[in-house]
Amino acid sequence: IVNNTLMRTLKLLVIWLLLSFGLTAHAQSTSADEEVMMKRAHEIGVFVQQNNAQGVVDYTDDAIKNLVGYKTFYAMTSAAMQALTEDGTVVKELQFEKPWPEIQGQNRVFRLIPKVQTMSMSNHTGRMNGFFLAVKNSDGVWKFVEGSGLAKNPKLTELLYPDLPKDTKFPEVKLEIIDGSE
Repeated sequence: IVNNTLMRTLKLLVIWLLLSFGLTAHAQSTSADEEVMMKRAHEIGVFVQQNNAQGVVDYTDDAIKNLVGYKTFYAMTSAAMQALTEDGTVVKELQFEKPWPEIQGQNRVFRLIPKVQTMSMSNHTGRMNGFFLAVKNSDGVWKFVEGSGLAKNPKLTELLYPDLPKDTKFPEVKLEIIDGSE
């Protein structure tokens, strides 16, 4: 009897340990996945600061590129970056806040990453609160979409991401002038 009770207790202990390790491994993989996502988010921020259109295009979610076509999207990105350079706009700093929890789509995972971007143009300095929509498709690679356009255009969001819940709340998007003449 003692032997059976001891065996059951040991089995329960082993099951509990395996479950604990399984949960810990899941938490670690989620944490590792979040680290990869945030590393890539920082990299796309560097691409913007470096005026690297190819890097930005490569890290942009395919839904955007598929909507307008790769060549058109690349041309638009290059032209926008060139215009910012000609205007003297410089992204001085890009800070990310803690990503919001995962949102499970049909065949992909979404994360919202709030960000604060400080930039200068001519004699103005501005701060923009916004966000990236991080998207991990079935290929397992995190890619991004600038969120301000999504926040302002729900029809575009639905067209690009029909599996993103319609009641998804986005981080606030706002631009404020910190200093400079009006």
